[in-house]
Amino acid sequence: MHYLVRGLHATIIRPALVTLLSLVLGIYLGSLELLAAQWYFLGIAVATLLLVLSRIWRKALLAGSAWYLLLLCTGACLATIPRERVAQLPQPCEGATYLVTISRPPTAREQGSRAEAIIEQATDPSGALLAQWSGQRIMLYLYNDSLQLTPRTSYLVRGRLTTLDQVSSPSYQHYLLSRKVSGVLSTSTAELCNEPTTTHWSRWDQLRYCAYALQQRIGGTLDEIDQLTPLQRETLRAICLGDRSEGTIAEAQFRSVGVAHLLSVSGFHVGVVLLLIYWLIRYPLQLIRNVHTAYLLRWGLTLVAVWIYAFICGLSIPTLRASLMFSIFAVARLLGRSTDRLNVWAQAAVLLLIISPYALFDVGMQLSFGAVLAIFVTWGALNQRITPSSSRIVSYLYYLIVTTLAVQLFVWPILARSFGTTAVWLLLANLLLSPLATLLIITGLVTMGLLAIGLPTKLLPMLLVGVSDLTSGAVALLEQHFTAQLSIAMPLWLCIAYYLLLYAWVQYLLARPRPIRI
Repeated sequence: MHYLVRGLHATIIRPALVTLLSLVLGIYLGSLELLAAQWYFLGIAVATLLLVLSRIWRKALLAGSAWYLLLLCTGACLATIPRERVAQLPQPCEGATYLVTISRPPTAREQGSRAEAIIEQATDPSGALLAQWSGQRIMLYLYNDSLQLTPRTSYLVRGRLTTLDQVSSPSYQHYLLSRKVSGVLSTSTAELCNEPTTTHWSRWDQLRYCAYALQQRIGGTLDEIDQLTPLQRETLRAICLGDRSEGTIAEAQFRSVGVAHLLSVSGFHVGVVLLLIYWLIRYPLQLIRNVHTAYLLRWGLTLVAVWIYAFICGLSIPTLRASLMFSIFAVARLLGRSTDRLNVWAQAAVLLLIISPYALFDVGMQLSFGAVLAIFVTWGALNQRITPSSSRIVSYLYYLIVTTLAVQLFVWPILARSFGTTAVWLLLANLLLSPLATLLIITGLVTMGLLAIGLPTKLLPMLLVGVSDLTSGAVALLEQHFTAQLSIAMPLWLCIAYYLLLYAWVQYLLARPRPIRI
């Protein structure tokens, strides 16, 4: 208990973490729909008045309480406004036909695909107009493997329209709200519509479409490598570019062994790209005599490279999260500011939650930020117990094991709470496939980049095929012998208790380091 209290005190003195915790609590209260947004606006006004009075009366306790109240009401207001602003879709009669336009790249599913779309109008079987909308977004589920949905293409769809209020699962409601989606349209048939539509594309939509086109062009270069199997191409497009529209076989394999996160471009992939850029610019920058110029170039080039990679990956939400977190750190470095890692982590989370409050309930965000937090906190505590030797191989294996263990200790309750199960051999699968995934990302991105710009290369495709064969063999081995799943019920209170105990253990390790050299 002593180490827990001391650790919490050290956490509270970080302003960004206090802001994040208050904002998270406010968003959670707002998601419960206890009050309307007007009441939270009133709370913001009262908190602002108390802040002004605390400055006049010079009362530090009053200022602190008012600040916490302001953050709490702001978070609740941010969570309430999106739910009230999402337009409610009227329910047309049975047998209606909907005109929809695909707005984002589809994601392949076990049966058919899923894509975000803009719904424009509904007509009855006779062609009479039943309802018309302007820019309302829906989630389209197409249970038909023979039809491939294409962004910026319009379809006539006959199916069942479910409004946001009719969605039974609260977690799925939060998922739809995080994407500003008004409902769900499920169908098994879709007919291509060649008639002009009135869809208005925002600049953000246009930018994402350009990113999608570039992603497809770069991913299409894998078709030039005949030695790759269709499954290997599907794996490479997912693990390097975040494109999961080709199929679901690779995703099912990786999920069965507990490493499905490797197929979703996130912080791990951005970290590998940063490692690649570091290798590429390390020696050229040594030729620059001015140390300050080399320092600025290093951080500036890596920042540009991260956002280029995010663009190549289609500006997907997980990639944007990781890029945003690194950008805050890099900008602080470029401006010469001190960069406390936990403060940078909290600032990125606060900025993301302000933009999209319901991203708090997104499993992808929880895993992304949880993994980074685990590396920042748990990894440092474990690293103090053992000092690696001077051997590079031993040091690499040690850091790989410690990092994997730190991340898995932190994220497995999130997986258990979200999916109800967790892979028994999760740690073994991550230790085996993480290095192979790193090699796949590096060789895959370099090979596809050279092929996309038309440079002839023979050695890299051969190397890519070899790494792909190794990865396929490792996944097949794990899938054959290590696919046991453990069913675990993790209520919220148990997750909180687990993280408090984990935090107390970390503080104990930090307070009493006993380094052991290997």
